[in-house]
Amino acid sequence: MMKKGSLFFVLMQIILSGWAASPPLKNWQKCLGGSQQDVPAALIQSNDGNVILLSNVDSQNGDILFNHGSTDIWITKLTSSGSLLWQKSIGGSSIDAGTSISELADGRLIITGYTASTDGDFQNNKGNFDVFWMCTDNNGNVLSLKNYGGSQVDLCYAHKKTSDGGFILVGGSYSLDGDVSGNHGNQDSWIMKVDSLGNLLWQNSTGGTNIDVFYSVTTDASGNIYAGGTSNSVDGDVMFNHGNYDMLVAKYDFNGSNLWTKAFGGSNFESAQTILIDSRQNILIGGYSRSSNGEVSTNYGYTDSWLIRIDCFGNLQSEKNFGGSGAENLFSIIETIDGGYLLTSGSTSTDRDILNFSGMEDIWLLKTDNSFNTEWSRNYGGSGSDRPVSVFQDATGGFLIAGYTFSNNNDVSGQHGSSDIWLLSLVCKNPIAYFSSPSSVCGGDTLNLVNSSADASEISWTLNNTFLSRNQSIQLLFPLNTIRTVTLTASTCYNTDTYSESISSTNCNLPQVNFSAQSTVICANSQVAFLDATPNATSWIWNFQGGNPAVSTLKNPQISYSQPGVYSVTLTAINSFGNQTLMKLNFVTVKANPAIPLITLSGNELSSTQNFQYQWYYNNAPIPSENGQTFMAFLEGEYKVAVMNSDQCSSQSNTIYFSTTGIEEDKYMKDLSVFPNPTVNNVQIRIPTNSTGNLKLISADGKLLLEKNIEIQTRNFNLDLSNYESGIYMIVYVNEKGKLTQRTIIKN
Repeated sequence: MMKKGSLFFVLMQIILSGWAASPPLKNWQKCLGGSQQDVPAALIQSNDGNVILLSNVDSQNGDILFNHGSTDIWITKLTSSGSLLWQKSIGGSSIDAGTSISELADGRLIITGYTASTDGDFQNNKGNFDVFWMCTDNNGNVLSLKNYGGSQVDLCYAHKKTSDGGFILVGGSYSLDGDVSGNHGNQDSWIMKVDSLGNLLWQNSTGGTNIDVFYSVTTDASGNIYAGGTSNSVDGDVMFNHGNYDMLVAKYDFNGSNLWTKAFGGSNFESAQTILIDSRQNILIGGYSRSSNGEVSTNYGYTDSWLIRIDCFGNLQSEKNFGGSGAENLFSIIETIDGGYLLTSGSTSTDRDILNFSGMEDIWLLKTDNSFNTEWSRNYGGSGSDRPVSVFQDATGGFLIAGYTFSNNNDVSGQHGSSDIWLLSLVCKNPIAYFSSPSSVCGGDTLNLVNSSADASEISWTLNNTFLSRNQSIQLLFPLNTIRTVTLTASTCYNTDTYSESISSTNCNLPQVNFSAQSTVICANSQVAFLDATPNATSWIWNFQGGNPAVSTLKNPQISYSQPGVYSVTLTAINSFGNQTLMKLNFVTVKANPAIPLITLSGNELSSTQNFQYQWYYNNAPIPSENGQTFMAFLEGEYKVAVMNSDQCSSQSNTIYFSTTGIEEDKYMKDLSVFPNPTVNNVQIRIPTNSTGNLKLISADGKLLLEKNIEIQTRNFNLDLSNYESGIYMIVYVNEKGKLTQRTIIKN
């Protein structure tokens, strides 16, 4: 009997199977771009429920209508199902890159990044690469644009809206002039704040004499600012380095004063790519690590996705590596609606935490609880290189991921060439748990149960409330006189459904009926031997549709079928406990025989009516190798032919008698001599006249053994019989006028 799980039972299943969440289902995917290199930079959900995508493109074909030159900033708005609503290309003749986007309450867009152009939409370059802040209307038309920087390279990788309507921008700067001051040497991590109109309010260069850069930024509930990146400095603001590059994290107050700067890592490479302050004000920083010492507890191979949690003073509270023996890099952390986290990485591994690798590099999603314990893991992509950039979760629990792809197979289709922008939608649905099962089985039998759930990304089997398996099918042994409750739990995202069956085992002494046949495809008027395979039957009742006899009580009856057709067979097997019946539908196929052939005789030539194959007979014995439609008879006796159609079914003709009486003999051949006769090996043939003709040696069963054309100069010759068995043979000589002469030879 089916039972749907109660809320308590559903919660118990989640606890028993270790689930707090399950993967979503693939909903739709879309490739955007042209024939050149096109990559996304950021993805946000619009106030109206649609999607806004910020990308950097080199193409001017495919989906991209216009390019100012080199790399352009490309803004697109799409529906929640991926349909393109509008697009806008922004830039100049050099490299322009948008790196971060946000939407204001009135629909205006704020875009930050860096530019090297001095024309087109960017007219006020301060030297080399500048940081820019841009405001557009809700259709991507530029309303205002500001450049920041000095004479060297100045870059912006992220921005964050602040509670007063301003914006924090972070990146890196090599300048020590213009808008930049305080550079410590080489590249510094550069942080700045602008107001709602893009006017620069303050800036801060943080770092030492080596390379320092910020890639991400966020704010806490008090307005403090946290920025993350990487550093290999050991002086200036960075007073400690574990070795090589460390994960760099700095905290600033609302006015830009540096409150502290910390480096985290080991003796190899570490970098922060993303930073998150969750709803509980936990501070999480994610990126990658190659170390297995210092503050990094382990390394699984090359680079791992590395996640740390710190307090507001920069003290490390916890850390964890995720990945396999290849390269993993954590690009995004978001807090999910259940209070856990979604980690979005690029991955080249095929082991440990990675379960379904596609090829080269995949987009790898890892869902954890708020203690970093893994809940589920999934890879997406194709055989090329696929890497994530940005992701958000919608109100239903599904996700939209933006990345770039070089693939055009597996999860990816519609790729335009080189690298495309790839959007992947994952959806949450309400699963329906189900499997098919009998209510009872025979004691000692093994039952195979197969998952038939709909809209489920993960399943779990339990037996009598004990977790059993997450495989698609299970096999269960049922001892005699037991009742087992099997429950299937189906899950997608945060939705769970259960289906249960109570299955009992009984004493099955009834005959377990089964049978077979020696052949199930026969010709008409043939017999079939049927074989009972019931192990515990004592009597039988057979019913043969179209058979003769139609009913039999024998264990293994022989049944003939006269008419072509397809026929069913039914067996009822009986013992002292009762009976069971098995019908095998359309079990025997009876093919039609060919029509009975007719033989015509012309002289000594026998000819059969047309068919597929032939076999000639002489005095009821088959004539070897005589398989043509016609046959030349030279021996007096009875002849017939058997024909076979393409189904290998056969019929025989009536017998025809061939007599040499009436066939005119050559009167000039009365002196034809064959000697010695009887013979052992050789005979001499002498033909007394100057005629020409044909000499044949024929066996006693009518088979033509030898044929020789006779010319005037060859009418006397030796015939070698050494290769033939002892017996009676016939020499037949037919002259050029068709008259024949026969002689019998006895070979000892």
